[in-house]
Amino acid sequence: MKPSRIAAWTIALLLHACLVIYATLPVRAAPPRVEPPAGRRDVLIVSLVRHNPAPAMEHRARAEPPSRGPALTAVRMPRTKVEPPVRPRRVRVAARPQDLVSAPLKRPDVPPREIATYRNTEMPEYPLSAYGEEGAEGWVVLIVLVGPDGLPEGISVSRSVAPQIDEAAIAAVSQWKFEPGTLHGQPVPSWISVPIGFFRGRLSHGSNRSRDS
Repeated sequence: MKPSRIAAWTIALLLHACLVIYATLPVRAAPPRVEPPAGRRDVLIVSLVRHNPAPAMEHRARAEPPSRGPALTAVRMPRTKVEPPVRPRRVRVAARPQDLVSAPLKRPDVPPREIATYRNTEMPEYPLSAYGEEGAEGWVVLIVLVGPDGLPEGISVSRSVAPQIDEAAIAAVSQWKFEPGTLHGQPVPSWISVPIGFFRGRLSHGSNRSRDS
């Protein structure tokens, strides 16, 4: 058989094979024609084609959500201890020192003393209500009953200047701490005199001395 004839038969067989394969392909029906409502020419008809992804692709999309930025790491902040507010110490106030005790106190071997730092850190301010053209001035002298722990247990005003100034002095000294008086080496309740000077907005640091009952 001539080569030209063999080539012709080969081409014919390939063409028949292509026709057979094309005939077996599914025929996709044409989408139905959608007509606009009667009398309406401003209607836009849009054909929506729904795409169903393959199961593998869908599973991958669920397993890998889109990234929304760098991952945030939870950081535990250290807990800070909140200190409760310091409440002012309540100290008994009497018109006379003897009203603060039920019996006379024994004379200590070593009288009580002020702790000097309190005159620098816990000093009262001149009350504005007592400051005026003729503002009160002078020395307030407090008689303080110092307990064995060095804290004031009672205060009496021995010398007064004005009610507002006396109250400012009492409020400040109530927060002071003293070195308690001792008797035979043991701390005991005892008296101390605390003078505080108020002079037109400035404060004078007075000397201190003990007072035995």
